[in-house]
Amino acid sequence: MSVTKKGTLQVPGSNLYYEVRGTGPVLLMIHGGGGEADKFLHVANHLADRYTVVTYDRRGHSRSNLTNPTVETHSDDAHRLLAKLTDEPACVFGSSSGACIGLDLSIRHPEQVRVLIPHEPIFSDEQVQARQSLKDLQENILREGVLSAFMKFSSNLSMNSGNQSDQSNDERMERIVVNLTYFITYEIPGIRSHTWDPDTLSPPQSHSIFSN
Repeated sequence: MSVTKKGTLQVPGSNLYYEVRGTGPVLLMIHGGGGEADKFLHVANHLADRYTVVTYDRRGHSRSNLTNPTVETHSDDAHRLLAKLTDEPACVFGSSSGACIGLDLSIRHPEQVRVLIPHEPIFSDEQVQARQSLKDLQENILREGVLSAFMKFSSNLSMNSGNQSDQSNDERMERIVVNLTYFITYEIPGIRSHTWDPDTLSPPQSHSIFSN
């Protein structure tokens, strides 16, 4: 297993916790709502022999404090983190709301993105059902509480972080419950109202990044 370097980056209004492991082209992984850097722990370790994998807690999540939660603010955070770690275009993977952030990053800072993999972005015009699901989720949680929502959606969260102690897992569960509170209170309204034009996306650069 590769050595994991941990650090923090001061950004306007927040302080981001991040981890770097491996060697090769930079791969930034952006988690969705309720997640954290540890969401990608296993896949990051798996890819570390081919990529310099960067994972981080987005502002408002776990070890990164909360201020100004908008898609654009999160995108600016990703831009600043990449600028700190590399002067070359990076591969970017984003999931759910993290995919929204990756798309916004690609639109506003195309020079930083070599390849973008947006996994299930939730604000495109084709995702009307997803938007309605977010609205229903928000309303349901306001009635039933965050813990109930956590139990319903825990199957979508990577709770197993390897050979960690029960105490470590309990601490992570507590962090994720807090993250979900942030996601419900701040991110869902911002994502539901955010719009973007896919025609503004730049075509990917013609470089081979994958090894056989």
